Amino acid sequence: MFKLLHKKTIDSTNNWAKKEKITNAVFIADTQTNGRGRFSRKWESPKNKNLYFSIKMEISNYIQASYYNFMTSLAIAQAIYELYDFVVTIKWPNDLLIENKKFSGVLSEIDNKNSELNLIIGVGINCFFEVDNSELKDIATSLHYHIKSLDKEFLFKKILEIFYKLNEEYKQKEFKYIFKNWNKYAKIENRLLRTTISNKKEIVKVIKLNNDGSIMVERKDGSIIKLIAGDIEYVEKNNN
Repeated sequence: MFKLLHKKTIDSTNNWAKKEKITNAVFIADTQTNGRGRFSRKWESPKNKNLYFSIKMEISNYIQASYYNFMTSLAIAQAIYELYDFVVTIKWPNDLLIENKKFSGVLSEIDNKNSELNLIIGVGINCFFEVDNSELKDIATSLHYHIKSLDKEFLFKKILEIFYKLNEEYKQKEFKYIFKNWNKYAKIENRLLRTTISNKKEIVKVIKLNNDGSIMVERKDGSIIKLIAGDIEYVEKNNN
């Protein structure tokens, strides 16, 4: 189990986790003044409306950073399903969607100071954010629009419970077994994606999810390439 640390206000839970010497800990805040997602995009963080937390843990190699990233998004999706019997979609590699609108994101960063290799996994989940009244309404959503009995503190505890369970499972089995469960929510094979290749937007078809989390995609010319990471959009509408 990880130690839990809480602050009412912080610039970013990931920044806070980096500054602390403690590892194997969860840092949670009521609000962030400088929350951010991938590619340094701002993450709206209204007070007491959503979940903002970071998990800091020691890892033994860099490939584990990718594994734990997938594990975190799976823990979120699985917690929502187990608590509320509601299925969300995981968008490769680390966003969570409802009806093709984002409600959660995962940002993983490596902290390798003092010869230790630590992973910091930042999580933002829109719980009671009134997205419909914001400029994000066309691309984002919030759980309370879809789950009337939502309890964000209960959800937070359930996410951590499942994360711990998945971590123990990972220690005993190959990660491909966790990927199999992850893909139940992603259903990524045969999806059409819009992504950037050689500085140009292109629609590709996913033909395989690899055990390291990368995907094999087919381009319009029939060539097949591997994507390790990237900013993607699902072309077809998700049906949750």
